[in-house]
Amino acid sequence: MFLDASYKWLFSEPRLIEDLLRAYVPGPWEEADFTTLERVNASYVTASEKQRHDDMVWRLKVGPRWVWVYLLLEFQQEPEARMALRMLGYVALLAQHLVQERQLNDDGSIPALLPVVLYTGDSAWHAPVQVADLFDTSLPALQPYVPRLQHVLLQQHKLVKHEVPAVRNLAQAVFELEQGASRQQVLAVLQALQAWLADDASAPLRRHLTVWLKQWLRRSRRKGSIVQSLEQHADWLEPTMKLHEKLDMWYDQAVEEGAQKGQHEGLAKAVALQARLRFGELPAWAHERLQRASEDDLLGWLARMLTATSLEELLGRSH
Repeated sequence: MFLDASYKWLFSEPRLIEDLLRAYVPGPWEEADFTTLERVNASYVTASEKQRHDDMVWRLKVGPRWVWVYLLLEFQQEPEARMALRMLGYVALLAQHLVQERQLNDDGSIPALLPVVLYTGDSAWHAPVQVADLFDTSLPALQPYVPRLQHVLLQQHKLVKHEVPAVRNLAQAVFELEQGASRQQVLAVLQALQAWLADDASAPLRRHLTVWLKQWLRRSRRKGSIVQSLEQHADWLEPTMKLHEKLDMWYDQAVEEGAQKGQHEGLAKAVALQARLRFGELPAWAHERLQRASEDDLLGWLARMLTATSLEELLGRSH
């Protein structure tokens, strides 16, 4: 999965982060005051990393003390073998920053730091989550000096626990949609979001979700004119939106577009096969012509297949 700016933007929403922590991240959240949850500008991160990570540091109060959460959104399709080492570096930078800024506990200790990796790829994650597992273990006498830091690993495709909307959780709703649900499941999730966010105070979050939904549709099978026909709607989840009708339209258009694409691809393959039988293996320029061809072009070439004396004459290539 490519890094989607709308997805990153979505995970800058405190209400979604709260739901993510409560549902999926072990912690003393029953003691937490989520009204204090705030995103922190990680200005300490090096210039090469700041663009990716500076809005993924959060803090909230648990009892009288602050807990800092370092959330890394990992958009690669394959797991990173040394992710634990990367997280050790990020957490060390954050700890140093807290010391320099004197953001310490009353007793002088560094606040609790919780590293979390949200992995969106489909391949199973087998890389260590404990950095000590990356180091040589052949010398037992040196093991006490090996660095130890374990991060929380959240694999998006494994995160759904209950059916939406049985559980009111924004993070779970997003994960449900990302996993390519059926029409009925998508409708249930969207209608649940619409009900959860019906108040006026949720309007900004609904708009953020709409931006992400548009990107989600473009990445999924439901694209093309489906998104274009709804571009004028800035808030797909506002209470008066008739989601059932809209969803039917999205899927119907997807089926129609898919059928047209399949018919065109089948016709191109037929032309390529006939041309190969008549003139031998096709050169690169011929494949390019076939890929760019319109349906009228393809039908015309089929009609001229038996009368053309060369591939160049058939496809209209000038010498």
